[in-house]
Amino acid sequence: MSPGRSCKIKSAWLCLKPAVEKAMATPKILLLGSGGQLGLQLGGLLSALGSLTAWGRGDFQISSSCLSESLDRLKPAVIVNAAAYTKVDAAESQPLEARLVNAVLPEILAHWAKKNSALLVHYSTDYVFDGQNKAPYLETDSPNPLNVYGRTKLEGEKVISEIAPRHLIFRTSWVFSVFGANFPKTILVLAAVRDTLVIKDDQIGAPTSAELIASVTALAVRAHLTTPDSPQGLYHLTASGAVTWYQYAQELMVRARRLGWPLPDGRPRLVPSYGPDPAKAALRPLNSQLNTNKLLADWSVVLPDWTWYLDRFVFFLLNLKKFSL
Repeated sequence: MSPGRSCKIKSAWLCLKPAVEKAMATPKILLLGSGGQLGLQLGGLLSALGSLTAWGRGDFQISSSCLSESLDRLKPAVIVNAAAYTKVDAAESQPLEARLVNAVLPEILAHWAKKNSALLVHYSTDYVFDGQNKAPYLETDSPNPLNVYGRTKLEGEKVISEIAPRHLIFRTSWVFSVFGANFPKTILVLAAVRDTLVIKDDQIGAPTSAELIASVTALAVRAHLTTPDSPQGLYHLTASGAVTWYQYAQELMVRARRLGWPLPDGRPRLVPSYGPDPAKAALRPLNSQLNTNKLLADWSVVLPDWTWYLDRFVFFLLNLKKFSL
């Protein structure tokens, strides 16, 4: 090779070197469940922290060999698992399907994360508790799920905590978002066509925006990417405040009307209900409140009142031409 050509190649490499080094240093992040109401909120935030690969429902198979091979090819430094089977009543008749997503998938991810020193972020639910506590539940309180959904989510928690050395598990409650199906969207749809809505008034919890969960997740992931010994483990993550489903619907109607949502005058009439719901296959905990003091102490985050996010929810829906459940 001539000296002139050698100098040109060296010069070209010096020009490319910063870009190559930057690409090599950019952490790879894998998001599972990218099409759900939480996954859709996570995508934009996580993409700002590294090279994001987003997998939806049809992008991966829940089998140890297939999924492990896909992970080996990708080699993510962070795995954020927002995939979940969340049909609480359907899970009673589909326990194997619920367990596959809520317990088997986390176990496969946990084994790969352990082997490859990756951070695994996972989400769980208030439904791991039986709701008999009078006070909000602590992370150290003993779980006792009432339904298949809660049992499979608890199993997923346990396998991650036992297998993956680096993990974050966020238990949350009553998640809502402008994406996907959820309680406030259902209420707004029914309010336009029904004169009366009967709603539970003996179950209490904290409605929590997927936007808040995604923001805290991004904060924690960023911290772990820069400081690997950042806090980890199990955390309760909900918005501040607590209401019953009936009070939730009341507040939604007030705020929707105030922000200009087209609701019929005097409709719908909200009627509180109590006791077991014969239309529901699964039992629900009466108290779904989660104590978030550990999260506040370890991460110094601010958890706004749930109504702040409810206003944002209604505002964004008003500015969409249409939405679907």
